[in-house]
Parts: sequence; C-alpha cells; structure tokens
Amino acid sequence: MGFSNGANIAASLLLLRPEVLAGAALLRAMSPFAQPPQADLTGKRVLILSGAMDPIAPADDVGRLAETLSGNGASVDHRTLPAGHGLSQPDVGLLQSWLAAG
Repeated sequence: MGFSNGANIAASLLLLRPEVLAGAALLRAMSPFAQPPQADLTGKRVLILSGAMDPIAPADDVGRLAETLSGNGASVDHRTLPAGHGLSQPDVGLLQSWLAAG
C-alpha cells in the first residue's frame, strides 16, 4: 500500500519488478512513467483510489496508470472519490473492503 509518492513507487515496482509485489493499493497515485515498460501482472490485484479534485494527480494521468496496469494483466479496481489529494474516511472504508476481499 502506498499514498502519493509511496503509491508511485509501488506502481513503479509493479512495472519494473513485478515479482516483488503480489498486488498493490495505490492511493492518490500518478503514472510513474511517460513510456511504461511491459510487465506480466497476471493475477495481481490493484486498487487505485483517486480524488476527483486532486490538484496533484490529474484524472487523465491516473486513468493512464489504470489502463497501463490492466493492459499488463492486473485486475484493477479504480475508484474516484469526491476528494482532493488528502485521504478521507471513504478511502479507509474502500481499502478495508478491498483488503478483506483479497
């Protein structure tokens, strides 16, 4: 699990060293690469929680990250919350549910 830059680092690890992580919860992440590498992410669960009013992680960039990960085989659950860059109680609830389902 990572928040903001920690989420960017986790997304980078998924793409550069997919064997290191079983999956990831990425909260307020951005796409870490302009030209993302190919990686086999088959069987990896990824939760992306973004904020609709996030001035740091634009929606199109987060969407590109979700597409990159799913295009490489990950099972991506991307949710956009009515929030900015900070975490909210709905983030915690969605994360708990996602972890419990895994």
